[in-house]
Amino acid sequence: MTLRIPSLIFLLFFLGCSGYASYAVGFRDRLARKDYEGVRLSLNKASKGRDKLLYFLEKGLVDRYQGDYRESNIHFEQAERLADQLYTRSISREMAALLTNDAVRAYRGDKFELVFINYYRSLNYWKLGLHEDALVECRKANEKLSRYAANAKNPTSYRTDAFIHWMTGLFYEATDELNDAYVAYRDAHMAYLTYRKAFGISPPPSLSQDLIRVGMKLGFADDVEGLIGSGSSTSPEPLGGELILLCETGFVSRKFQEEINLPI
Repeated sequence: MTLRIPSLIFLLFFLGCSGYASYAVGFRDRLARKDYEGVRLSLNKASKGRDKLLYFLEKGLVDRYQGDYRESNIHFEQAERLADQLYTRSISREMAALLTNDAVRAYRGDKFELVFINYYRSLNYWKLGLHEDALVECRKANEKLSRYAANAKNPTSYRTDAFIHWMTGLFYEATDELNDAYVAYRDAHMAYLTYRKAFGISPPPSLSQDLIRVGMKLGFADDVEGLIGSGSSTSPEPLGGELILLCETGFVSRKFQEEINLPI
């Protein structure tokens, strides 16, 4: 046993050094060029590694970009189930991480990534004409954000997402779920007020218009005035409806591991 334990630690150390990034070389360039088959080849190499959650997330995204919304939702559902399982930590993995480094842990996803599973699934369901299923994903996203907000210790940490609340409000309003839409718009507005204090980002005027419009329909004039301020008014509703454009641009920043060795 005295020989096996160091050997195991040695093995885990080198396994921890190789991760998902080694399989994803050129992934972003291929995705930008819409070389989806090349992207799939890169992803398939990582399908059996520790970072399988990333595989499901990126597979769902690529399927969506190719217009295969049903297959995309299947992979996002697999990602969501796996993320739930990974939050039930393995004692052996935690001990290995303590003795070597965090890279031996399977990647469990950041909070914002887990919320965007529901964002993409709701968009997919909407494209498929399954509006009720899209609303289910909106409610799941709102529930996650409520849970994050309740557990947040730092007021500037990720505990809510103004954009996700706003987006779910749009879905609710489009299906005449006005009470849910108002709550979502209000939560988005409050989140932007937190952003303004922490990052200098104010609520967009169009969000204020959405909040005022739905609030006035529901007879919540006093509440709206308390949120937006006195003199709140809304523009007349456009004839024939309103076109909403969701524009995704650029890539999120890559993560890099940095190590600090402290002699003990």
